[in-house]
Amino acid sequence: MENKDSLLLVKSHAKAVADFSPILTDYSPMIVSHPFTKSGIVPYKSSDDNSSFEYLDITTSRENLRVWQQMTKDIIDSCNSIEEVFTLVDPNYRLFFLGIIKNSVSKQMFSKLLADAYTNTEFPNSNPNVTKAEMIKMFKYADKETLMGENDYEVYSKMKTPIKIYRGTSSVKKEHINALSWTLSKKVAEKFANRYFCTGYVFEAEIDKKNILAFFSNMQEAEVVVEPSQLKNIKQINADEPEKE
Repeated sequence: MENKDSLLLVKSHAKAVADFSPILTDYSPMIVSHPFTKSGIVPYKSSDDNSSFEYLDITTSRENLRVWQQMTKDIIDSCNSIEEVFTLVDPNYRLFFLGIIKNSVSKQMFSKLLADAYTNTEFPNSNPNVTKAEMIKMFKYADKETLMGENDYEVYSKMKTPIKIYRGTSSVKKEHINALSWTLSKKVAEKFANRYFCTGYVFEAEIDKKNILAFFSNMQEAEVVVEPSQLKNIKQINADEPEKE
């Protein structure tokens, strides 16, 4: 349980982030980039009647943006826990926000939020809001047992060096191969290589246990988060090549 001061600090950081201007895209106003919304068309409760809403375009009107930002801050103020504040943040911005609040929460809370942020970000290895170096620092700072949870930490504890891991990608670009997210399962790697109706590539590598930053079994992906610079013996393999025990 975090203390009241920590919650107040996190709320203060969140309200500061709410003041960010939305980043426009080719599909704006429908799609924007912002820590608290994916769309530039946002619902706004225009009266005390919970069934009465109107929609504001925050991309063309500074007044609409100001009104929505204040509404977002009011929602932040109503939160009763750090986790509740964190869930308000768009998944693609959670790692970024976690970096901001790192010194305002305990290591245990940071570790739990890191697990949530990383596993719920669609493409963490190419997240435009946080660098790979910053993510590695986050994982190295976190408490491993809290980060992984009891069951996953037990699996991690039993791993023996060297560990064979796999990664499925849609290209052979170096930045797509030298990534944090790998898996213990070749079948999972094949799934990632062949999604989006394309035939991708499967890579195999070895990693020492000391360079594994985390293991997550959720989504049945047997994901291992690694320090990319420590990958060894990387090679492309055939997708239909059977896994060796």
